[in-house]
Order: sequence, then structure tokens, then C-alpha cells
Amino acid sequence: MKVLIAGLGLIGGSFALALRDHGIAEEILGVESSEEHAAEALQLGLADRIVSFEEGVPEADLVVLATPVDTIPLMAVKALNRVEGHQVVMDLGSIKAELCEVISMHARRGRFVAAHPMWGTEYSGPRAAQHGAFTGRNVVLCEAERSDPDALATAERIFRTLEAPAVYMDAEEHDLHAAYVSHISHITSFALALTVLEKEREERHIWPIKGRGGMDVPYLRNPTKNNRVGGELFTLGVDTGKNHVLARLKVLIKGPNYCHFPAAEDAGYDENYFKMLTAEHKVTRWKSGRKVERWELKD
Repeated sequence: MKVLIAGLGLIGGSFALALRDHGIAEEILGVESSEEHAAEALQLGLADRIVSFEEGVPEADLVVLATPVDTIPLMAVKALNRVEGHQVVMDLGSIKAELCEVISMHARRGRFVAAHPMWGTEYSGPRAAQHGAFTGRNVVLCEAERSDPDALATAERIFRTLEAPAVYMDAEEHDLHAAYVSHISHITSFALALTVLEKEREERHIWPIKGRGGMDVPYLRNPTKNNRVGGELFTLGVDTGKNHVLARLKVLIKGPNYCHFPAAEDAGYDENYFKMLTAEHKVTRWKSGRKVERWELKD
């Protein structure tokens, strides 16, 4: 199988490695807008050739879209405009409703498979690509009934080979779940930001903040002015914050650091809340010959 991957960063690059590791692709063509990333992708073996999107689509049996999510709907239309009956187009983006709506009336809609492997890290670019990234990770296939049976079977066979179990959802249902689960760290950061902003409004001060992953990132750093507007920006260590929350949840005796949750049914602390609160766990992995801890979604 000849595969064209548009976007050879974290997700696209890891998918390329997975195809190679499992002998799925005979040749991988890459599309990269950045010359630096294109050179890195070739150096790292993520692609055999770098081509333009227009040049690569007619050559490929499978066209994979792994570019930023806001670019995927237009690229999907361009790809469907160029494919023939045997070719398959698949995206790996994390937002589906807009994409599926844009391509819904396309004459070749059946050649498209909307897929989202539920995996990611805070890193980007070709050098962030990892071997075995999708093993044991669910992949959500959206609006599977709108894909031609052979196109869907191609995607299912690939992810089955990668040992990534398939879950089927409609696009809007997927986006809701992805917002809660895949982006849980961003939700945590945003919720904390709202709390901080409300407190600062009371004191007539508002401080801009951003969340950053990594076990070595302090929960709160001194502000920097290294941004477009030159304003003071505070960085919050999201993973360090998760460590603090986990430590508090482990306190079983009422007293200092014990977590109290309202018992009232209308307070919002239902089963779904606690599922989201505990959706991730801390694991130890090997990286570059050393053990590292990181937060991952539970299986």
C-alpha cells in the first residue's frame, strides 16, 4: 500500500512509524508546509519522499490528513475531489462535527473515513513522533455508516493491526467526549483560570495565564514577558497540578488536605464528574534509556 500523509508532526509522524513498524506501507509520501519539518521527516524516516498535496493524492492508495484540525475540512474536500474509486481518505483530527458536515454532500463522501486515535502528548513536530503510540489506544470512527464498506474495512484493518480498538460514534457525540477526555488537561487549566480570574476581578487585577504539561514544570512560575504583547504571563504546571490533586484524593482521614464534595444532587458532583476527575492516571515509561513519569488516559 502506498500512503500519503499530510502533516508529519506528532500524530502524522507517529502514524507513519506505526505503518512502517507493522509493514503496512510499501511507500510513504509526506506533505509538509515547513521546509525544516520536511527535512526532519526525511531524516527520521517518517517519509520516503516529500511531495505536494496535489502531486501525492493521485499516487496514493490511502490519503491521511494529520494537519491542524482547522485545515482538515478544506483538505478533505480537495482530496475527495481528486481520488478515484479505489482510494481511501482518512483524517486523524480531534474535531469531527464541522468536518463531517462540510463533506456530507460530496459525491465521493463514501471514500472518507473520519478517525481519531485517542492519544497525544504536549509535544509537536516530526521529532515528537513515537513508536507504538497507538498500541492499546482506542480509535474513534465517526459516521462509519457514511463510509463505503471497503473504505471503512481498510481503516479498521489498519487500526486492528496497530492493536488500536475501534469505537464507533456520531460526530457530535465524539466532539463532546473528546472535549471532556482528550482535552482534560486544558479543561483543568481553563477551570483553574476561571477561578483565578474571578478572584483577581474582586481585587481589580487580572493576570494572564497558560497551562503547560511536563512533570518538571512548577505549578506556578514567575511571570515572563516573552509573548506578542509583552505582558506578564504566568505559566501553570498542569501535570504538577494533577499530582497535587492526586495527593489530596489519597487522603482518607478527614482533616488537613482531605477533599470534601457536596452531597446535594443538584451540585453537579455526579458519576460523570468523578469519571472525568479520574480519567487519567500517572504511569512510568522508558524514554531514551531512562524512566519518566507522565499522565495518560486510562484504558
